[in-house]
Amino acid sequence: MIEFHTIEDILKFALARVIFSEKIYRRLADSVENTAAQAIFLALAQAEERQRRKIEMELYKIGLTVSEPDVSQLEKEEWPEWKFLAKRMLIQDAFELAIQRQRESFHLFAEWMGKADKPEIADIFFQLSQEEMRHLLQLEKEYKSIFPERAV
Repeated sequence: MIEFHTIEDILKFALARVIFSEKIYRRLADSVENTAAQAIFLALAQAEERQRRKIEMELYKIGLTVSEPDVSQLEKEEWPEWKFLAKRMLIQDAFELAIQRQRESFHLFAEWMGKADKPEIADIFFQLSQEEMRHLLQLEKEYKSIFPERAV
């Protein structure tokens, strides 16, 4: 498991995850033909972009400049399915992949919150996990509206 020793480490890692999540949602929007589903994924990409700006602001507050993080490692290790996202993906499959990603992010940040040895670090993980849970709830709500007969 990754260890974080500073708030900077956490914020930089979170920034990379958020940027990668934004890429995933944009790719999912491109992969489905249904315009309603495209709009949902683009709205989630925009939510990730807003979260990105918040994280960048936190980095600025502690006196750091922000450069574009390399997300290629996340693409390889965390989400190998990335390269298999294709055009004409079934809407249900796209939603299930997005829901899986949000659940993983929430659990990851919540786990690290519990292991944090400083209150300020735990608070950052708490805020990150809250944001991931909001995204997950939104995705599940949209999924249920499109597929009312299916459980998430």
